Formats: sequence, structure tokens, C-alpha cells
Amino acid sequence: MKTDVRLYQAKRPTRGDPKRKVWLIRWYGTDGRRYCETIGVVGKLTKREAEAIRRDKQSKIDCNVTRPNRPKRITLSALIDRHVEAIKIARQPRTIRQFRTAGNHAVAALGGETVAAKIDRAAADRVVRHLSEAGLSRATIRKTISKLRTVFRRALDENLVAENPFASIELPKIQPRQKRIFTRDEVVSMLKEAPSAWWTAFITVAVGSGLRLGELLNLTWRDVDLKRGEITVAAKRAGRFEVSDDGDFPIFEWSAKSHTERVVTISDEAVEALTELRGTSDGSVYVFVCLERLLALDAKQKAGTLRGDFEIVNNVLRDFKTIQSHAFTKMKGEHPIGTVHDLRKTYGTWMSEAVPMHVLQRLMGHADISTTARFYLGTVDAYSDRIRNALSVKTDAHQTRKPDFRSEGDKSTAA
Repeated sequence: MKTDVRLYQAKRPTRGDPKRKVWLIRWYGTDGRRYCETIGVVGKLTKREAEAIRRDKQSKIDCNVTRPNRPKRITLSALIDRHVEAIKIARQPRTIRQFRTAGNHAVAALGGETVAAKIDRAAADRVVRHLSEAGLSRATIRKTISKLRTVFRRALDENLVAENPFASIELPKIQPRQKRIFTRDEVVSMLKEAPSAWWTAFITVAVGSGLRLGELLNLTWRDVDLKRGEITVAAKRAGRFEVSDDGDFPIFEWSAKSHTERVVTISDEAVEALTELRGTSDGSVYVFVCLERLLALDAKQKAGTLRGDFEIVNNVLRDFKTIQSHAFTKMKGEHPIGTVHDLRKTYGTWMSEAVPMHVLQRLMGHADISTTARFYLGTVDAYSDRIRNALSVKTDAHQTRKPDFRSEGDKSTAA
């Protein structure tokens, strides 16, 4: 719908000038509200000049150069808090922490009380300089700028700012790190060092299904079909479940990164490990979250102290590194410490040798097949000998080559 900007005169008397009039431009915003802006005093600003300002405002609105609604006043700190509050249900805790960290960097560079609508490209450049002077890596700077760009994009949609100052900032180009793919011997060694049935099942299911960390920790027994050897990755609604004699416990709202449901076939070893783990379960509906942990989270939630970026299970990454350290010290050769996500990458690399790319995309829950394609780079190693033979130009003559007895002068002439 077209937004019409109209010119008006209105009385705005002062003590020195009781008959004072001003020029106003008014328009209806996209939210249905009427907005008004004073552009000058009648007499000091001619009607022709006021009309020119009105036309300029109209053209900017028509061309989307400026927002048709006047931005609301909100500070940078409040803007970050508003964004985190809006995404805490749909996003994973790690992503929420990344937005919070990016916001803290912006606040450190510009000040938390800075009005968000007054942050322009120059202010955005100051944030970038602050990130560089803080000694952050190019990858961290890129991630921070990207997160701030998302924050201001939402603010623009909600009419909290008139422009996105980070939209035109060029993101630093970085080369992806080499993937850490575990060998089968390394996985076996980690399983031998697993301190409990919980860790045995966790590692086995992670490398045997390719589930993300959040998908693993939010997995419920209802999602697991041990007879068919399948796991369903599905969203969870907030609710409660009862355990006889122990009361009721919470189920936390959660959604997968891909926001789509998928079914993953798991290995026989994963089925066996889950069967053993279920035999030791304390009655929790979660596969990897015990009742004691749910009780602690429930108490924080009722007290209002549970943060939006809470981890449903603590210290998983730390303990996994400890298991690797114990396992790899008993193995010969160099074995870098990896992460839980590297178990997912290992699954993707192993499966790329067994299934087509479009099948692997569905199994891993990738929205973009180009992400899946990266796992097929590792399959080149399986064809190394064929590649060398195809590129070889060696002949029998090369193997029985006679020495060249030409003088240096003859060789240079021939060249």
C-alpha cells in the first residue's frame, strides 16, 4: 500500500511569538499509526521549500531509502536483550551465547546507553576496530559482525532502527579449518576409556547416527525405536511427565537446527549401547538427562533464575576431552583432541562412502546440500591410486632413459 506524505501548517505558540506556526509532514506508517514530523517554522521556511522537503520524504519512503515509521527509542543494551529474548525458544543455547557475546562487544565499543537508531556505519566501523584491537581471530570477528547484522536486521523489521549499519560491512574471508575425522581405532579406544554406560552410549550413538549435540541431549526414549534401529529427531513441547513415587519432572521446549523432523538409522552397536543404558535408567523420559538434573533445572525455572541459554547437561565437552586424552595417550602416533561435533563429522565422512549425497543430506539434516558435499572430499583418498594411474605419463622409455651427453651449449641451443 502506498504511503502518502502530506504537508500541513499547525500553531506552535511560544512566549516570544504567540502566533507562531510550523510546517508539518504527516503520513500513515505500515503499522497503521499516523506519524508526524516538524520540518520548519512558517515564514522562515517558505511553502516551496517545505513542499520540496515533503517530496524528498515521499521519494525516500517510496524507494525504501528510509523507513515510513519513525524508529522507537531503544538503547543498544536493551536491543540486544530484546533479540536474545525473542530467539531463546527457537535457537540452541550455544547460538544464544554467541549473540550475547557479540552484543557485549558492541556495548564495549559504543556504550550500552547508546540509542540504537543513532548507530550508523561510522559506529559500526568503530565496533570492527574494537574487535581487531581486542586481538580476536578473523573467524571470531566474522561471526561477531554476522550476529550483529542479524540483530539489527530484526530491529529494522520491528521499526526500532532506520537502517542496518552492519549490512554493508564486508565480512573477513577465512579458510575453513581442516576437519578432525576420528579413525575407527580412535573411536574404539575412546569407548574403552568410557567411564560409564552413559558415555559408552553417548559416543556410540553420536558416531553411529550423526546427531548434533543438542539433538543428542534432547533425545527422549519415545524418539528411539530399538527394534527397528531408528532414531527420530523431533521438536519437543514444554510439559511435564510423572515418575511414580518421585513426583513430576519438566520437559523443555526444543527444536532441531533444521526445524524439520527426520528419521536416522543407527548402527547395531548403538542399539546395543542404548539397550544397556535403558536398563540402568532412573525413569527419565530423556535418554541422556537424569531425574536429578531435571529436578535441579526445574527448581531454577520455578525460582526464575534459569537462563535462556542453559545447558540441559553440564560439562559434556570438558569430559569428552578428558576421555580422549586418556584414550590417545595409550595409542602410538599423533592424535589431536577433537570435539563432540567431530563425531558428527566422522559419521558424515564414513557415510559418504556408503550412500549418495542426497541421502546423506537427509540423514544429517542439512538445509543446503553444499554443506553435505564437503564430506565427499574425503572420499578422494579411496581413489588415490586410480587418480595417480590416470594422470601418469610414465612409459618404458622413461625407465630406460639414457644419459644426455650433449654439451651445455648444445642443450641451451636446443631449448
